[in-house]
Amino acid sequence: MEGVKVAGVIINKVRQEEVETVRAYLEKAIQRFGWGVPVLGCIPYGENLDQPSAMDLETLFETRLIGGAHQKMRRFENYELVTTSLDRFMQKLAKDHEEIVNTCFVTHNSRSDIILGLLSHVGRLDHGPRGGIQPFQGGLILTGSPPGNKPADFVADYIRNANIPILNVGASTSKVLAAIKEYTPKLSSSDGSRTDNVISQYAPHIDAASLIGLAESVKDEAV
Repeated sequence: MEGVKVAGVIINKVRQEEVETVRAYLEKAIQRFGWGVPVLGCIPYGENLDQPSAMDLETLFETRLIGGAHQKMRRFENYELVTTSLDRFMQKLAKDHEEIVNTCFVTHNSRSDIILGLLSHVGRLDHGPRGGIQPFQGGLILTGSPPGNKPADFVADYIRNANIPILNVGASTSKVLAAIKEYTPKLSSSDGSRTDNVISQYAPHIDAASLIGLAESVKDEAV
């Protein structure tokens, strides 16, 4: 903003391999132009910090989980639309399990076959012999407009007892996927895991002592 006094600079979301280079160039630029402000931090990009949790998705879509509410803090590495047949979907779950273990699938809420197929896959991994295969750590978003559409009654009990977070969003699949892509979750006091991850990401790269000193000097000036 015009007219604001700059006390220091923190650069965020820098490529990990370029942190030192970016910091060095920035310090040279500040010195060259006589800006007289310190570089307080140069923060590398945290790949997983922008991943919304199921609870964040509740906020985004103004709804509540209809299944797996105990997993509301779970995050997803990928979102994948399912429009294929049940046979192909189940083959994918079995063949590509390691690649999709943390995927949130998105499908229309009329696809009872896909819903039950995914839940049977989750149940088998949760309760049966896995042979070293890790449990499915993904989720499921059901779509369909207008709002009020819901899955068939005969799958409702399976959904309520699911061990994965499941949302039913009253919007088209394309709008749901676009909204997720554009969404950046905010820090929440109820999400301790993400808060800890953010602290771990930022703390080593910020000159906290200088930052506190600047804050105190600004406070003294205001007084």
